[in-house]
Amino acid sequence: MKIAGWFNCGLRLPSLAWLVSIALTGCASQPLYPDLATDIAAAGLAPEQVALSIIPLAQNPRKPVLYRADALMQPASTLKIVTTSAAFAELGLGWRGETQLLVAKSDLANMATGRLQQPLIVRGLADYDLDYSTLYELLQQLQARGIHSLEGGILIDRSLFADPTAKEPFDQSPQAYYNYQPDALPLGRNMLQVRVDSRQSTATSEGSAAKVLLIPHWQALQVKSELSITDAPCKNANTDGWQWLYQPPSQQAAAIKTNVPHTTQAANLVVSGDFPRNCLFERNQAVFSQDVTLELALRTSWQHLGGTGFGALQFGKTPDNYQLLARHYSRPLPQLVHQLNKESDNGLAQLLFQRLANPSNNATDLTLAQAEQQVLLWLSQNQINTKGMQLDNGSGLSRTAQLSAEQLAAILAYNWRQPWAPEFISSLPLAGQDGTIRQRFQQTPVLNQARLKTGTLRNVTAIAGYVWDQQQRPYVFVAIVNAKNASSLGRPLINRWVTTLVQSK
Repeated sequence: MKIAGWFNCGLRLPSLAWLVSIALTGCASQPLYPDLATDIAAAGLAPEQVALSIIPLAQNPRKPVLYRADALMQPASTLKIVTTSAAFAELGLGWRGETQLLVAKSDLANMATGRLQQPLIVRGLADYDLDYSTLYELLQQLQARGIHSLEGGILIDRSLFADPTAKEPFDQSPQAYYNYQPDALPLGRNMLQVRVDSRQSTATSEGSAAKVLLIPHWQALQVKSELSITDAPCKNANTDGWQWLYQPPSQQAAAIKTNVPHTTQAANLVVSGDFPRNCLFERNQAVFSQDVTLELALRTSWQHLGGTGFGALQFGKTPDNYQLLARHYSRPLPQLVHQLNKESDNGLAQLLFQRLANPSNNATDLTLAQAEQQVLLWLSQNQINTKGMQLDNGSGLSRTAQLSAEQLAAILAYNWRQPWAPEFISSLPLAGQDGTIRQRFQQTPVLNQARLKTGTLRNVTAIAGYVWDQQQRPYVFVAIVNAKNASSLGRPLINRWVTTLVQSK
């Protein structure tokens, strides 16, 4: 279906009839978009590079606007609307991720001695708020119960999610913060703050080493910089291409099961490469695998708390006959979705998406493929067309994800009439005010008149959400551009269309 402008009054739309609970009566005497094809051509875009769907909501007499609305397009981060909608529906507003500390029931008698003989279980249940300070506080709760020696070691249970299938990271940037892969125990999102400083007096000559600091600063990790100072400008400072040589504690040291502090088990990190003179550089990135990050955080936290006897670190599933000792909950789902949509948090989107593989219980080995199947089933059960839809990882950080503007508009219209509508709508960035659209539509009529999720990738720009006209009548608005220079060519066009709608009476 390829129609430009407002629909003719008599045109029947069976595929969209369920979208709104109103009778679309009346007909706009003057179309807002008299010639969309001309608008698109004037923007330097081809017809097949654009898709548009505008659906009136509530008691709005206007007719829908569709332009290539059924064409499958790359949605970029507007796909997060699908994930967050399914999360509200399938997980529920009260859902929280969880981190658990468990001990074998047969070991409970040993707690009186302060020495655990069986492994302490650290179990991850998709707690996205598990940061390094929270892990410290959980271990602190153990010590408050008199436990000071983990002679049985620690078993890490992150079996809620299956191990991710090895694949090339998006845009070949495995260390980038946006490439965080979902993990059932997402400690610190596996990110460290890398701080590199060549401003100190000792780093003034060619070949001198810049100072490298990792935050948090773990006593179990010794960092050695072999970064050579160059005359390149500071703007060229970048950690890409550096060599990170990690030397873990010896197997013998890691397996100590006596009351000997593990201070002798320090690991080493050697950083080599080039760095500009007289520069300060900071960014968050993945330096280690999640396994290494977990071990370093656990060892250092336990040592700082005065704990001893840190035994072997294992990975597996929680056995039977274990009892819960301490737990931490994430924020409730509405707060997580607020962060996800406002800031377009890819890691959180992928975590919630994978959790949707089995929303009713804590089954193990959940996969992204299972999640996609479950979400597509949920959409079909709610009479939303899923033909050709591909969700991949649920975040939009993908070159294979695709859907149509019509499908995305249908999901937005569905959300409008659900009990969670206030939470969902408020999670979308407010035009000119916050989130990924805080710098857009400022000092324009659109300011505060639209709630819109943005989507941006190389060759993709998109926007999807709700727009209100001058009479405060609401609309679903979805526009997607897939083209070379999509942002520079497509964004001004989309902005004009949104502005026109806001100014309409």
